[in-house]
Amino acid sequence: MKRILSVVTVLVMLFAFAAMASADDLMTPVPLTQDNQGSFIADTAVFGETGFTLADASQISFKLPQEYLLGETVLVHIKGSADGNFRVFLEKNGWDRASNIINMSEAVTGYESGAFDVYITFVVSDEEAKGVDLANEINFKGPTYDTNLVNLSLEVCEVFHGDTEAYKAAGGTACGVVGHTIAEYVSNGDATCTEDGTKTGVCSICGYEETVTDEGSALGHSFAEYVSNDDATCEDDGTETATCSVCGETDTRTVEGSALGHNYVDGVCANCGEAEPVEEEEPAPADDNAETPANADSSSSSSSSGSATTIIIVITAVVVVAIIAVAVVVLKKKKN
Repeated sequence: MKRILSVVTVLVMLFAFAAMASADDLMTPVPLTQDNQGSFIADTAVFGETGFTLADASQISFKLPQEYLLGETVLVHIKGSADGNFRVFLEKNGWDRASNIINMSEAVTGYESGAFDVYITFVVSDEEAKGVDLANEINFKGPTYDTNLVNLSLEVCEVFHGDTEAYKAAGGTACGVVGHTIAEYVSNGDATCTEDGTKTGVCSICGYEETVTDEGSALGHSFAEYVSNDDATCEDDGTETATCSVCGETDTRTVEGSALGHNYVDGVCANCGEAEPVEEEEPAPADDNAETPANADSSSSSSSSGSATTIIIVITAVVVVAIIAVAVVVLKKKKN
């Protein structure tokens, strides 16, 4: 019996240590115990060493470690799971709502059910104009006024007096606020010839694993040797093909200048059977100086035209000379 008790004690201490290790030193725990329930007590809640589980109830509340005054900001960290959506808010003495309402589907984008680990900021306010001046409880309630919490299990609930910026300034290291600390990513060796692979890093604070695309890690094809396809023709270049040694994809390319050219033997190409083209003799160029009948007629006409012109010129010259001679004779007679 003593051995059993010793084992149980060790297990309890391990669970307690794990719960403490997950909590941030700057955060103040909200005891999730039966004795620390607030104004709304859930009789069906089952309490354990690290929190509670509530199968079906409209709401449950717990006392905060201190009172927070109107206008003050409270950063709340909750971790657990549920089989449906739910709401969280601060209140005064259970009946008067003392902050904004946070719906889990808003705190965790797309949340419908399952595990959650989230930091929520509340501002103490008189939401219902009832003269609220402080908040001293935190309430967990069904997603609507007529629906219940379903299998809500909460293992961590802790608070920080201030907003996220104040938390960071105080040296807070919670990944949910400051982001994960991942110093190195290791390749997963899943890159292909054409697509980038992935790499995974582990947060040194919380152990969260993040896998991202390893940009530029695509291997590229490895075409080591091209082999001729023996498909060159007399007039067209042939091709050659290589196979990627990584993925088996093939690549075919043209081999420039590999056309065979015709090989005529006895007037027929020995490669393709095409007949050798026959070269036709070109006619002798015409003699531009040879006289044709047309040219003779033209020469005759030109000669005749030239003779007539000469006769006219001679006759004109004779007439002019005669006129001059007559004029000279007349002038002499007048002088005498």
